[in-house]
Amino acid sequence: MAKEKIKDIYIDEDIYPRINKSNKTINAYIESLKAGAKFPPIEVQKINNEGTEQIILLDGLHRLESHKELKLDEIDVIFWKEEILDKKEHLNDLRLRAANLNILHGDRLSYEDMYQTARKVATDDPEKKYTEQAIADQLGVAQQTVHDWIADIRAKQTASRNNIIYRLSFLGWTQHEIADKTGLDQSVVSRIMQNTEIGKIHNFINDQLKKGNTIEQAAEKLEIDHTLAWTIHLENKTDDDRCEKLNIEPKKFTTWNFTGCNPLMGKDTFNGRIPGEFPLNFIYRFTKPGDLVIDPMAGGGITLDACILLNRKCRSYDIEPVRDEIEKHDITTGYPELKKKPNAVFCDPPYWSCVDYNSGLSSYSLEDYYKAISKFIKDTYDILQPNGIFGIMMSNQSTRIPIEKGKLTEKYGHRLEHIIKVYNMCLEVKFKPEWRIICPLSNQNAQDWARGEWELGRLGELNRELLIFKK
Repeated sequence: MAKEKIKDIYIDEDIYPRINKSNKTINAYIESLKAGAKFPPIEVQKINNEGTEQIILLDGLHRLESHKELKLDEIDVIFWKEEILDKKEHLNDLRLRAANLNILHGDRLSYEDMYQTARKVATDDPEKKYTEQAIADQLGVAQQTVHDWIADIRAKQTASRNNIIYRLSFLGWTQHEIADKTGLDQSVVSRIMQNTEIGKIHNFINDQLKKGNTIEQAAEKLEIDHTLAWTIHLENKTDDDRCEKLNIEPKKFTTWNFTGCNPLMGKDTFNGRIPGEFPLNFIYRFTKPGDLVIDPMAGGGITLDACILLNRKCRSYDIEPVRDEIEKHDITTGYPELKKKPNAVFCDPPYWSCVDYNSGLSSYSLEDYYKAISKFIKDTYDILQPNGIFGIMMSNQSTRIPIEKGKLTEKYGHRLEHIIKVYNMCLEVKFKPEWRIICPLSNQNAQDWARGEWELGRLGELNRELLIFKK
């Protein structure tokens, strides 16, 4: 056992399994500490995170938080391994160790915590080093439960190259483009894309449904991902029929609230992933079947998934693509050459200075960030078809952390009005305002970072809007 400075212990959300804290437990621990109680040491581990050495928490969140609340400087710790572990190499080992510790005592992990941990492990384990039983053993659940949790991920990982071809075809790629992407001869791509092949899959799924199986079970038998299976099943359906079958009710008011992320849309482990229902509702409301939608900052690919589910064409770009359907391009240099002007552009830009990326918009100075966003908006206006629709999601931002990091001075006040700033940028290039959709950040999920605001007597910033404009 050793002592470590509390300020040096980092809670890595990619590793630590708890989504939410229990204020009741923290308060109970505080009272016990005041009464002189001694708690077991928390478990931590030294890691190398891309060249930066960190001490990360594996077990003892509520004990750590109670010590923080009492302004204590140190806490008793034990290290899982004596050596420093490379985060990338041992990521899933760290996740499962943390999860296993958190089901053994104290407040047990919630069902959602275990579900998310299992999906993270499976997503980052394409070679299937961790079996369903191995994951189940660490989480203290049945193997069948883990199977149900991660079946769609495993299906994606075993999917053949044909499935990528089907996806790109639904997204509107030409045979020549698909051949270049997959390295296949164009004649092979043409054969795979024939309607008869899609028809066979469609008929198989319908047969499985008649036998009482689900779309997901049919997808596993076909070794295709769930989103593609749904896309094929929904062919020739209207938007309303598609939404009904997907159990997604289109929003009818100007406030869009969603809890959690739909597993059919986006890469599970992508940092900053938003619910796919945001682009899906945008597409449903402001485009029609067959329209071309562009996502110039694609991230985990939620927009492209929403597009194929609603029968829209889509091209998506990112400076660091995480999926085959996303093309590598830096949108700050302008749009790539397009054969057809898009009917709509949907964009969820990265937040400024919230994550320490080595490149990209988040790493810019605030002034350069605004300049880049302004240029992007003008480029978007130019690239859209007449009457084209532009949707951009923006959040206001507290200045507390940037000021603490020396990236801003006190003259900026306590918040950055990104929403109003971007709204005015759109007006400056002659975009016509259509709607301002209120998309508040989750109050529950915001409590961790908002705690620093509360300590300064400030309100936690939850404002986020989807700004809709027409060319």
